[in-house]
Amino acid sequence: MSNTEGLELLEENSNEKKDEMKVIISRGGFRGGGMEIEVSKLSGVRWDDTTGGVGRRLPYYSLFAYVPYVLIADSGVACSGRHTHYGNSAKVEIPKGINQDAKYRAGYEYLVEKAGGIRFKPSKGGRSGLPYCRRRIKQILGEVGVVERSELIDKLVGEGYMESTAKNVLRTLTREFVIDKSRENKQTVYRLKNK
Repeated sequence: MSNTEGLELLEENSNEKKDEMKVIISRGGFRGGGMEIEVSKLSGVRWDDTTGGVGRRLPYYSLFAYVPYVLIADSGVACSGRHTHYGNSAKVEIPKGINQDAKYRAGYEYLVEKAGGIRFKPSKGGRSGLPYCRRRIKQILGEVGVVERSELIDKLVGEGYMESTAKNVLRTLTREFVIDKSRENKQTVYRLKNK
C-alpha cells in the first residue's frame, strides 16, 4: 500500500468515527436547553467566553461551535435569532459538564483536540508571547491581500487570540482607516488600505 492510499484510508476511518460521535449542544449553558447532535454537523470549533446571539460574556471559557440553524430550529434549544458572520448558522456551546457521559465523552474529546487541545485562556497578545492582535492582523493582510472576515477571525482564534479581541481590533483598524472593509460575494472582506 502506498503512502497516499494509507492517508486516504486513515481519513476515511476518522470520518466514519466522526459521523458516529455525538455531543450535547446548548445555547447559553444549562439554561438554554440541550440536544444531541453528530460531531460531523459542527463547524468552527473554538474556545470562547462569549455566547452566540446576544453575545453574553461567560465567567469561564467553554467549547463553542457553529451548527446550521435548521438543525436546531425545532429542537427546543433556546435561540435569540441573532446570527453573525456565519450566515444561517447558530453559535452553540458544548458544555463539558453534560458531555462527560460515556456516550458523549469521545465526541467532546475529539472537539477539544480540534479546538487546539486542552483548554487554555486565549490571549490579547503582548505579554503572552503572541504579537499584539493589531500587528498580527496587519501581517496576515500583508501576506494574503484580501481575506474574508470569518476566515480571519478563525485564524486568529486558532493562533490563541480571544475572538472578542479580534473583532474589536478589526473594528478599530477600520475606523482608523488602516484597513478597508467591503462586501464581496455576500461576505465581508478586509484588505490593507493603500498608502
